[in-house]
Amino acid sequence: MTTRTIIVGENPTVIVRAGGSARIEGADTDRVTASTESRWGLKVERRGDRIEVEAGGSCTVHVPFASEISVYTGKDAEILDIRNRIAIASVGGHLTIERAQRLAHAQCGRSMTIDCQEFEADRVKFEAGGNIRCHIANLVDTRVMIQDLGGKWELGFGSKRRTLQLKGGGDVTLVTGQTPDELPEVFGQIEGPDHSEQPDPNSQE
Repeated sequence: MTTRTIIVGENPTVIVRAGGSARIEGADTDRVTASTESRWGLKVERRGDRIEVEAGGSCTVHVPFASEISVYTGKDAEILDIRNRIAIASVGGHLTIERAQRLAHAQCGRSMTIDCQEFEADRVKFEAGGNIRCHIANLVDTRVMIQDLGGKWELGFGSKRRTLQLKGGGDVTLVTGQTPDELPEVFGQIEGPDHSEQPDPNSQE
């Protein structure tokens, strides 16, 4: 196994590019450590105010919790415990994001699973070639627009001044602990964080 480490401080900007799959994990550390079992090479270097990790094959990268990261992979990616910002995740295969703070952009060729506190800006679009399961904890004042195999549907929370678009080539499941102001007559899959069914805001009970 090839390993490279660079000392970076607590909140670096890290860009990861992998020809194969990548696992990027936040940790209580002041360094970026990358490793690979591939023979296709591994580089870790500082370019201006950024740290760049390049792997010809698959790799594992540990970064400080407060890193801002961008990820580009030819195959799958797992991004775990990033407490600052994920600027972009552009992935050829499956994408999994867990316990993240803020997400600006995500796209992948196959399935997408997102568990994040909030999305960035007033309008974002997350797109996958397969199924999407999306949990954004803070949907205050958000209009959620969904397109999946069954067609288009949407729901809203509060003033709807912000827009979250989810476009999946398979099924889309919205996971939320918040109750929408109203549901359309026909809608898709909505679950609570504990996999429970969401209450109907149109109910008179």
